[in-house]
Amino acid sequence: MTFLKTHFLHIIPHFHHHHWEQQPINSLVSSCNYHLRNLFRIGRYLDKETRHSVVRAFLLSRFDYGNALLYGASSNDLNRIQSLQNRCAKFIFSAARLDSPKPLLRALHWLPIRKRIQIKFCLYVYKCLNNFAPTYLSSMLHRKTSPLYGPVTRSAMDGTLLLIPPSKKRVGDGAFSIAGPVLWNSLPFHIRHSKSVTLFKKQLKTYLFN
Repeated sequence: MTFLKTHFLHIIPHFHHHHWEQQPINSLVSSCNYHLRNLFRIGRYLDKETRHSVVRAFLLSRFDYGNALLYGASSNDLNRIQSLQNRCAKFIFSAARLDSPKPLLRALHWLPIRKRIQIKFCLYVYKCLNNFAPTYLSSMLHRKTSPLYGPVTRSAMDGTLLLIPPSKKRVGDGAFSIAGPVLWNSLPFHIRHSKSVTLFKKQLKTYLFN
């Protein structure tokens, strides 16, 4: 639990108002392009397992670190990062440039960038609701104890649905206090009620793959 809270403390300043900037995205794309170019030069000397290991260690980890902060980024920027992930998959399989990346991503059990961002946000919410996060972050979330609109259903009264604060700004909609509840409430009942972090991640990934 200490490790989890230390990790949260590192990202909290960015989560509060969520203002993503262009420069980190440009740096990520530039750095990954540089490494990919070098990897493609030596790819024919590596077997598939080695190519996979190298990509996971040096490139995929870059996409995932702090990727929740990309929520609200422009479609153009997300497409740039998705293009990098597609190239990584093609590198691993030694696929042709014009080959579709979708079956390759599925074979690798890789979710596309937008869904990876969704997983990260939902995982943070799960940890907040289950006391794996510091109070400062958890206090941004408020449970919906009764439905505000519509009939009283099991899902509305399950105790895990969250209130969504109003926001009139697109950037504000990316704040954890808003984006977190929006994404969390969209999950099926059984996923929100997962009994452990491991089970939650497994069920969420399966759900997003389908």
